[in-house]
Amino acid sequence: MGRSIEEELRQSDLCELMTSTNIVQMKLGEDGWALTCESDGKKEDISAKELMWSIPLPILAKSLDNIEIPEFKIRKMREIDLYHFVFDKVNYDDVHFYYNYDPENFPLRVTIYPQKKNQTGQAITVEVLRDKGEETIPIEQIKADLIKQKLIDNQTVCMYEYTQPLATGFPVLMPNHQSLMKELNEQIVQKYPSVHLLGRGNAKNFFMKDVLIDVYQQMKRSIR
Repeated sequence: MGRSIEEELRQSDLCELMTSTNIVQMKLGEDGWALTCESDGKKEDISAKELMWSIPLPILAKSLDNIEIPEFKIRKMREIDLYHFVFDKVNYDDVHFYYNYDPENFPLRVTIYPQKKNQTGQAITVEVLRDKGEETIPIEQIKADLIKQKLIDNQTVCMYEYTQPLATGFPVLMPNHQSLMKELNEQIVQKYPSVHLLGRGNAKNFFMKDVLIDVYQQMKRSIR
């Protein structure tokens, strides 16, 4: 089995890996980046030649000089409900998750968790989006949709079920959001060549799966 990106970073002489750490101040000088980091209430000054940024771009842009930040508008937030189940079995036990693009079915994403040793039943989570103010979809409807998607069938036994509304929603972005992100991306790359934009910061990725894959691949290339 290959090493994880964290293991490669920790064993590399090229960098020091810091976790649970916030960057509270950053400034670019003639010798590179000067950053003030805070962890467990303690502050530490560090320097860096290169800066690799993978979280949303406007956060970085606010810390940089001579960057014009476009006005990003979120039209609305959609509510998210999670439906947790344990079934005696599922038909897609060889996949970890899948997305549903059929508007006639409510589940957006279904996550199928790996079975642990001596575990009874198969645990899954279903993510459902709805407009603010709309009623939560009945859990029986969600199970009916899972039958339509052939994840389960009429003989499947539901051993556990639970509905969990989330406090935070899913942003519905304006149509020009990506073009504004690209414009901001180009500004930063042109004015700050030592900044490398990854994941959600490079205006190419939005969903977390794509973000993590992009960050992993680019950092792995940088390490080697």
